[in-house]
Amino acid sequence: MGINRHKKEFLSNGYTSFTIKDFFPDFNIDLNLINSIEEDKWSFIIKNRQRVSDFYLSDTDINSINDEKTSAFEDRDNGEFSFSFRRICFNEIKIIFADLISVVNDVKFKNFLENLTGSKVNIISNMYLSKFDKDDFLTTHCDSDDGIGIVINLTKEWEANYGGLTMILDKDKKTILDTFIPSYLNILIFDTKKRKIPHFVSTVTSNRTSKRMALVVRYNEAN
Repeated sequence: MGINRHKKEFLSNGYTSFTIKDFFPDFNIDLNLINSIEEDKWSFIIKNRQRVSDFYLSDTDINSINDEKTSAFEDRDNGEFSFSFRRICFNEIKIIFADLISVVNDVKFKNFLENLTGSKVNIISNMYLSKFDKDDFLTTHCDSDDGIGIVINLTKEWEANYGGLTMILDKDKKTILDTFIPSYLNILIFDTKKRKIPHFVSTVTSNRTSKRMALVVRYNEAN
C-alpha cells in the first residue's frame, strides 16, 4: 500500500497509522536492550487531582506510589483527565540509547515524515519510552505541540484483549472513530500543531511479562 493513501489520511484526519516495515524493511530497534533496562530507571509518571509527577523507586517507596495511582484511578472514574504509566525520559535515553535516537533522527526517516505530512520536520523536541503495566491508562486528551508526533509500538504479540488500545474520538469526544492495537513496529503519526485529535489509551488488563511499550517522539515543525 503506497504512501499516497497515508498522505490523504493524514491530510483529512490529522493522523495515519501503518507498519513501519511497509516502507522501511530494515527498520529495527534492539528490544533486548530495552527489555534489559533496570527497573529503577523507569519512572512512574502519574497524573491525579493533586499533581503530575515522575516517581522513582530510588526515592519514593512503592506504597506511596500506589497511593498516587489510586488517586489517579478515582479521577479516571470521575471523568477527570488522569493517567498512570511508566517511562524513561529524553535525557536518560540520550545517555543509554544513542542508537535509538539515531533511528528516529535519521535524515531519510525525517524526509519520509515530511513527504507524508507536508510539514517541515525539524529537531526532536521530546522523546521517551513508555511502558504500561496492568491497570495503567491514559484518559482522553489532545496533544498540543509545535509539529508532528509519532508513536512506535515495541511489544510483540500484543492482543486487543489485553487492553492498552489507542482510541481516536470525534471532536465532541463522544464517538470512537478509530481503534489501534499496539502491534509490533506499528507507527501512529499525528499532527500536534494544526489539529486537535482527542484520543485515549484504554486500561491495560493483562499482567503478561511482555509489557505494552512504545517509543514516543515529538518533532518541532520548521518555519
